[in-house]
Amino acid sequence: MQQPVLNLYTSNPADAGFRSLATLLAQEQPVQLRDLSELPAPDTIRRQRLRTERAALAQKLTADRDLVRLARAHVRLAPEVADIKYDMSRYEQRIAEIDQQLAQEGGPADG
Repeated sequence: MQQPVLNLYTSNPADAGFRSLATLLAQEQPVQLRDLSELPAPDTIRRQRLRTERAALAQKLTADRDLVRLARAHVRLAPEVADIKYDMSRYEQRIAEIDQQLAQEGGPADG
């Protein structure tokens, strides 16, 4: 089975370090160097879905922080607080992943 071509985009295809990287990667699969002007436009629908997911997670995170703050006064709620904190860490991790994806796809995370 033929492997797909890996497109590498750069503003300076003559850069020795970049060419070394391309040569190294070409040992595993075909590589094609391309100019940045050939870079495809970001998928705006996917970016909007990511922004929507991020906003929903941020709301859940805020609500959970409020719950933890209120529940700390009640010792009998310790297991629930632990569960909420676990959920919060998952939300924070996913938000960080989304921020990274938005930044990598050609623009700032907020725009």
